[in-house]
Amino acid sequence: MGSKSVKDFIRKEVPDWDEELIATARFKAFSGQKSDWEPKYQFWKNLITKISRHFGAFIISPSQVKNEWFNRGGLVPLCIDQVLVK
Repeated sequence: MGSKSVKDFIRKEVPDWDEELIATARFKAFSGQKSDWEPKYQFWKNLITKISRHFGAFIISPSQVKNEWFNRGGLVPLCIDQVLVK
């Protein structure tokens, strides 16, 4: 499963993936009350699950998820570690 094919899949699943304002909000760390960050947590959890199922990835490394799947010009989601642990 190449990172290009994963990125193509993400763009199909998330039409606003390349919109800078939305991406900036998604890539921020979790903060505040759980009700504030729960939608973002669900977004990442569901996207990781969809990618894993689509590509048949049963074992994934956190570094691959952060550095290959969701890397946007050197920026990675600051909340992904918490999503992967839960």
